[in-house]
Amino acid sequence: MAINRSVNISSCFGPAPPERPACREEDLRRGIDRADVDYVYEGEPLPEVGRRSVVIDSDDRPVAVIEMTGIRVVPLAQVDLAHVLDEGEGDTSVAQWRAGHERFWHSEELRGALKDPEFTVDDATQTVLERFRLITHLRPAE
Repeated sequence: MAINRSVNISSCFGPAPPERPACREEDLRRGIDRADVDYVYEGEPLPEVGRRSVVIDSDDRPVAVIEMTGIRVVPLAQVDLAHVLDEGEGDTSVAQWRAGHERFWHSEELRGALKDPEFTVDDATQTVLERFRLITHLRPAE
């Protein structure tokens, strides 16, 4: 099975904020999400179940190998609490999760990266919900 190098996407899965310069072990959770626009703008194919990827930190160092175990594409309004909790970012409700994600999706940083100053998401925005499992850590023991 081929291993793809994943993009450096927050807490391992997105632009890392300055206060969190590297992906930490506790960031390796079970699920992530991306607005479908990420795939459209970046020209990436949707992930496939069984695909293995190397997760890199914000310093471009490999930290783990993960394997996709599930992919769902749903309208943003249909993201459920199970996914929110699997994402492991500390959100305890869908509303809290959505507010935080909309701040990012509507940020100047993302709009600049997409080269679309008007980019926005709404209830109908297709969202890719990815589930994965950790195969192995790649960082040496400290």
